[in-house]
Amino acid sequence: MNNKNLPVRSFNDLMDNIFNHGLNGFLGSDFIQSQPPVNFKESENSYHIEFAVPGFTKEEINIQLDNNVLTVKGEKSVENASSDTKYKRREFSFNSFTKSMTLPEDVILSSITASQSNGLLQVDIAKQINNENKIARSIEIS
Repeated sequence: MNNKNLPVRSFNDLMDNIFNHGLNGFLGSDFIQSQPPVNFKESENSYHIEFAVPGFTKEEINIQLDNNVLTVKGEKSVENASSDTKYKRREFSFNSFTKSMTLPEDVILSSITASQSNGLLQVDIAKQINNENKIARSIEIS
């Protein structure tokens, strides 16, 4: 067996792990606060935002709106495993998270609704439809 490429392969595996799984894979999942993946969709009349929050109940999620910034926080109590319990492999844990995003200027802030089902938090926001801009008119030159 030729081991001359072993250190390079190990380094490459380490770098692949960091780039593919972030620092969670390198430093351990408890070290870094994670953020849920988000889908942000736009239709003619509204915006629809989906947050992947599997394992969280609606009581563990808080949604705040401050100065046109939507912030979603998930808080889950840390699992208290007995001292003799050791993971052989741990690919997920229920860490707390915070995700903030600035909403577009054309949202109707009072229209925000949220629901949760099957690990997805769904936030819907109506858009302002300014019909005044769509009316054809003559413009006088002064």
